[in-house]
Amino acid sequence: MKEKFMSIIVYIVVLLLLLALINFGYYYIFTGVMDYNTGLVGLIVMDVVLLLFAIYGIIMIRNIFKMIETENEHMIREINYKNLEEINKSLRVQRHDFLNNIQVIYGLLSINMPDEAMKYIQEMFTELKKFENIFKTKDIAVNALLNSKYSIAKIKNIDMRFDVRSQLEYLDLMPHEITQILGNVIDNAIEAVEGEEEKIIYIKVYEDEIYYHFDVYNKGPNIPEEIRYNIFDYGFSTKQKEGRGVGLYIANSLLSAKGGKIEAVNLDDGVEFRIYVKKTSSC
Repeated sequence: MKEKFMSIIVYIVVLLLLLALINFGYYYIFTGVMDYNTGLVGLIVMDVVLLLFAIYGIIMIRNIFKMIETENEHMIREINYKNLEEINKSLRVQRHDFLNNIQVIYGLLSINMPDEAMKYIQEMFTELKKFENIFKTKDIAVNALLNSKYSIAKIKNIDMRFDVRSQLEYLDLMPHEITQILGNVIDNAIEAVEGEEEKIIYIKVYEDEIYYHFDVYNKGPNIPEEIRYNIFDYGFSTKQKEGRGVGLYIANSLLSAKGGKIEAVNLDDGVEFRIYVKKTSSC
């Protein structure tokens, strides 16, 4: 990406130099410093070169922006594929847990312990009730995403907590857009706490008159102040791995295009990403 923009800058500089040379040429002709006929022929040649160079530049810039658009589409497809993989993994984990629970209940009943089986079922029901509101917003994509991230956090022994106070009826984002935004931020939170002694992530969803708010807190290390405002730049990453540094950039780009925003805030005991998603005008 940076190399492409550098090519555009170099092209503009060369174009400006050619324009400067032509202007100097006209100046020398009209002031009598240069022979009129010789100077005029030279300027005509330079005008033709400048015209060809301008046409080439227009084609080059158009192709560069097409390449950038293609790269962005490719990155978005990769992120969507990753989210689908995680949802699929979450479903496999839930299926595995469900079968284990059925086996336990069947085992208790087969040895004539109905009271213990009932107690086990009640414990299962209590656990499910804790997340009843989390996965019952009116946005199916958000429900599925939070469900999958919770399952992944559970596998990694991360304490992921939720406080959902909105039904998300008027989200001004397509399903794949909100999952890209929220998914990338939660993934960053998971990475931030994986090496910590206390692995805690707290996700709060609420709304005001203008925005839906998604606050994702992680009990990980603070972001150094000198880079806190750069983490949403394309290609910026603290981890030296290929393909890094695009998730938060895409999240920020999608939000900005719809009048939303995202910010990272250092707290005393962790980091909180605050996502502002604008409501639709129909609400």
